[in-house]
Amino acid sequence: MHKLLLASAEVTGADYVFLDLGPSKSQLNATFLMSCDFILPPCFPDLYSVASVYALLSEDGLLQRWITQHAELVHNQRALNPPGATRRLLLTDDQRRHGFAMKLTFPKLLPFIVTNFDPPRLNIINKADAGFIYTLKNLIEQGCTHVPAAVKSLYIRSTDMVLPLLQHIGAVHKYSHQTGVPIVSMSAGAAHHARQTLRAP
Repeated sequence: MHKLLLASAEVTGADYVFLDLGPSKSQLNATFLMSCDFILPPCFPDLYSVASVYALLSEDGLLQRWITQHAELVHNQRALNPPGATRRLLLTDDQRRHGFAMKLTFPKLLPFIVTNFDPPRLNIINKADAGFIYTLKNLIEQGCTHVPAAVKSLYIRSTDMVLPLLQHIGAVHKYSHQTGVPIVSMSAGAAHHARQTLRAP
């Protein structure tokens, strides 16, 4: 999969390839994730996101399981004939030559991007959203008791791993659907233009 991502970037001339994965623990998601260089996790300032972040980072969480799975796959991939293997995980010499082996390193974890909070007034985020953002920050950066060392080693830095970046964008979804302009292209100016266009008789 990593080989295909690199090839798609080369064909399109892209500097970065973003994979938008759904909130699922499926094997397909695991395969895509293990093929990436970085994980950029978005979250909302709400109870469900706090629970999801805990489920992702905790000792028996998804990341720890996927780290273990990745290590097993790489180990079996490197072995010529793993003893007692019940399923064939090895690549043929031709597949290995063409770069279709599992990526040897697990992706690093970028800061969690908090979106969909109410716009701050006078640069102050409202109390409810600030409380959830603080909880996420404490959970991710200070949660030494439940975040295993293997997961913490994925952090690209030890502080500022939670960034309240994007404010409430609920209306942008509506404008995007109604005007056909993709959300990724919907700048503040484009959103204002769409709003005026939709209001016009």
